[in-house]
Amino acid sequence: MSALGKLFEVDELRVFRGRDLQIAPKLRIRQPTLGEIEGGDSGDGEESEKRFFSVVHTILATPTDLMAQLDEKGLRYEEISNYQLFMLLFPQIEKRDAAFLFGEGFDPADFIPTEVDNQPGRVVLGNAKDEIVIDELGYRAIVNYICKFMNMEQTRFIKNGNEFTRMVRMELAYEEWEEAKRKPFSSPLKTLISTMTNMEGFKYGWYDVWDMKIGAFMDAVSRIQTIVSARALLNGCYSGNIDVSKIDKSQLNYMKKLA
Repeated sequence: MSALGKLFEVDELRVFRGRDLQIAPKLRIRQPTLGEIEGGDSGDGEESEKRFFSVVHTILATPTDLMAQLDEKGLRYEEISNYQLFMLLFPQIEKRDAAFLFGEGFDPADFIPTEVDNQPGRVVLGNAKDEIVIDELGYRAIVNYICKFMNMEQTRFIKNGNEFTRMVRMELAYEEWEEAKRKPFSSPLKTLISTMTNMEGFKYGWYDVWDMKIGAFMDAVSRIQTIVSARALLNGCYSGNIDVSKIDKSQLNYMKKLA
């Protein structure tokens, strides 16, 4: 593995355990519990979960995700890197929302794009008050950590073959943006929690599931799905309804590494 690859490698066991990730001396990212995301006794309810996912999507956003929004501001998404977009969006995250991932007292509004001394053209996101810098390597470490515990991936860059293709794609992007603005928020976690707490083999009940870190919970969702699928295939093989020779044997292994 290259030195760069080593830098972005995520310690999967520590993520599974719910440990914080130290990005810099004064910059640490954490995993909230399901109870924190739900809002606890604060009374935020649905809004708390909505704000959490808004922070996650803001940090993981790529120019491809925001083609229409960037176009409206006169910016071509193909000419902006993921990190440049992060520098634009991160300072807009509200302080109380940033607490989900960065802890109390952390304020993204304190960060501004700053040119590095003696390195003309190199811009990083800096907080002069607390002496914190999130450079591109730090950004990628944050993204990798969030993707790992949320079981998500960033959207890949979409290249247009020509200007006509770009025009059609942009029209679709505007339509999707307008539809998203009209669509009411629907809890991504409610159905998962309801299913898991009623699923055989899941060790947490309705009262204690809220203490789970989001990473361990999302891992459990994927693992239970893998177990249920493997058992269904095995039952089909035993009953003779499925031809064993025609299935991928890895699908029968419910202890395999999750994708």
